[in-house]
Amino acid sequence: MKKPVVASLIVFSIVAIVIVAIVSAPKQRTPDPAPPAAMHGNNPTAGTPSKDNVDQMFVKHTEELKRAVEKNPGNTSHLRMLATLLMDGHKAAEAIPYFERAIRLDPKNDSLLLDLSVCYAETKKYDAAMQTTDRVLGHNAKNLTALYNKGALYATLGKTRDAARIWKQLRSLAPESKEAHQAQSGLTAIGQ
Repeated sequence: MKKPVVASLIVFSIVAIVIVAIVSAPKQRTPDPAPPAAMHGNNPTAGTPSKDNVDQMFVKHTEELKRAVEKNPGNTSHLRMLATLLMDGHKAAEAIPYFERAIRLDPKNDSLLLDLSVCYAETKKYDAAMQTTDRVLGHNAKNLTALYNKGALYATLGKTRDAARIWKQLRSLAPESKEAHQAQSGLTAIGQ
C-alpha cells in the first residue's frame, strides 16, 4: 500500500474510535419542548470513557484531521470526518464550513447535505437548514430523513400545520420506518 492510503486508513480508524467515544459519553440535556430538528445516528454504545479522556482525544483527533484537510483540501473523506467529528462533538458552528467545502466537491451527497442541515438547525440558522433540506428533497422527494427533518424544522419554527402535513406524508410513504415512528412522536408532541 502507498503511504498516503495507509495514513488515510489510520486517520479514519482513529476518527471512528473518537466518534464512538464521544457518542458513548453521557449527555446531560434538558428535553426540548419541540421535536428534535434532525435525525442522525447518535446511538450510545456500551462503555463510558471519562470526560477528560474524551476531551483530550477529541482535541487531538480534531487537530490531526485539520492538518490532514490543510494538507489535502480536496479530500472529501477527511473533510467529512472532520465535520462529522465536530458535529458529534457539539461544535456545529465549527463543522459548517467543512461540510460546505465537502458539498462543493460532492454536491448531491444526501448524507452530507442532511448533516449540514442539522448543523444549521443547531446554530439556529433555520432558513439555511430548510434550504439545505429542500435541496435533498429536490432530487430525492422520498428521502425519509429529509422529510422528517423538514417537519421538525417547521415544528421548531412554530409552523405546526406544515409540520403535521409533512409528517403525515412521511407516515403514509413508509409507515413502518423509524422516521415514521419519529414523525408520530412529533405529531403527538404538537398535539396532532
